[in-house]
Amino acid sequence: MARSDETKLKLLQAAKEILVEQGHVAATVLTIAQRAGVNHGLIHHYFGSKEGLFVALEKQKNEELRQVVVDMVKSGESKTFLKGFTSDTDALYLRQELVVMSRSMPELLASLQISLREYRKTLVEQLQFPSEAHAALAMAAAVGLALHAKADPELPLEKTVELLHEWVESMLKPPGQP
Repeated sequence: MARSDETKLKLLQAAKEILVEQGHVAATVLTIAQRAGVNHGLIHHYFGSKEGLFVALEKQKNEELRQVVVDMVKSGESKTFLKGFTSDTDALYLRQELVVMSRSMPELLASLQISLREYRKTLVEQLQFPSEAHAALAMAAAVGLALHAKADPELPLEKTVELLHEWVESMLKPPGQP
């Protein structure tokens, strides 16, 4: 791997860690660069701006999440999709931090909008959700659950995920089927 690619990955990883651990307020150019162990000017060199770094992170994480769904379907494990999806609360929390930041970062907002639309389409195509609206409800419930789990470690996460899974499964059944 080229040194520049390695540095980009370090910066993306550092940004992710800071967003998940401390939130977007702590995710300054300086703290991200310090965590990555590189000069802060490299954020601008490789990504154009702090927002460019967050756009790259959003795209990277969206592709990883979309690939998880595709791989689950290919392996025949699509029934466990939601349990797998909600088990990575850090990824869902990261998504929420990116959404909050997008209010003041138009490029990030545009990237998130594209990613969310693609992900809803993936759920419809790969898991046969009845519509993108159904997919959006499942996604919103999973993200909300991740936020609850982050805020309240006493949340019975396994039972809650199980109930959410049952609800999603009921949406995926053809009409008239028990």
